[in-house]
Amino acid sequence: MIKCVILDCDGLMFDTERVSKESWLAFGNKHGYAFDDEFFIGITGVGAKEAQPQFDRFPGLSDHLPELQAIRYEMIMSEAHDQGLAKKGLEALLDYLEANDYKLCVGSSSRLDYVQELLSTLSKTYHFDFICCGDMIQNRKPFPDIFLKCVEEVDLEPKECLVLEDSKMGIIAAHRAGCIAGFIPDLIAKDDSFAHLIDHEFNSLDEVIPFLATQKHREPAQH
Repeated sequence: MIKCVILDCDGLMFDTERVSKESWLAFGNKHGYAFDDEFFIGITGVGAKEAQPQFDRFPGLSDHLPELQAIRYEMIMSEAHDQGLAKKGLEALLDYLEANDYKLCVGSSSRLDYVQELLSTLSKTYHFDFICCGDMIQNRKPFPDIFLKCVEEVDLEPKECLVLEDSKMGIIAAHRAGCIAGFIPDLIAKDDSFAHLIDHEFNSLDEVIPFLATQKHREPAQH
């Protein structure tokens, strides 16, 4: 029985991965870096430490990271506040989860202040039982620490928690945590390297509501 939903932030709740990729590609064009699919798969959904192997593939790139991170942050927050970056179906899903008494968490490799600022751009304030971010734990995705911390804080079992993720590293982390791994593709397509770790796949956040409703109807009667 699913009692808690844990949502990733970038690329899942908010259309930030698109903006981030645009900033990387513009930076690469300016400085002569040709970033490939392997690069974006390796840096999506993880922290700087976990992304370092990809940065190391491009000589001198690490020296530019503070500049790039500042540009990326400004681009994302400018669009989030001016136009909104909430993914289609996000607020409807959050409303459904609140109305049906699910525990609700955010599990993100990003910094807490960054996640909170994105959440502040939604049309109303939502209650989250716990928000766990990369600067709050030792190991970010693909390690399971973020999701295990969410599970601990809501006092449930991992198998009672549905994790919604858009990245390979997030799905690996959810699987390692023993949670139910739900995949909603954004910029990273499903491939054979992690498809077997996905428990449920959705085309968009809109499809999660009928799935949860169906799960409720399948629950055995209590005696």
